[in-house]
Amino acid sequence: MGGEIEKITVEIDEKFCTVNDDGRRNELKNAIRISLNKVANRIDKGYNIEVRAEPLEEPEEGKEASDADEIHISNIAIILDVSKNMQFMKLTGEPILQLPESEKKGKPEKPK
Repeated sequence: MGGEIEKITVEIDEKFCTVNDDGRRNELKNAIRISLNKVANRIDKGYNIEVRAEPLEEPEEGKEASDADEIHISNIAIILDVSKNMQFMKLTGEPILQLPESEKKGKPEKPK
């Protein structure tokens, strides 16, 4: 699962990241990786994740869509298409992924 998360992280970075600063881009990749890891763990624990997007708007007559509009329309179409394949699963038993999540920074709690 960790390998697939890494593939998805790279794909998201290549497809959507417009940042030119290598340091900042690396920070964003790390944030994507951590977020995907947390989502995978929550799904493994039985959480139901729903992804929604507003339906596509009808284009105005006589008005051409800008490049940003075309990208937006394409992204919404992807979300709507993928959401058809998602379904709620009633999971039982222990989680199987057990992907490591970073601990919150700060002082650890004292044992009682």
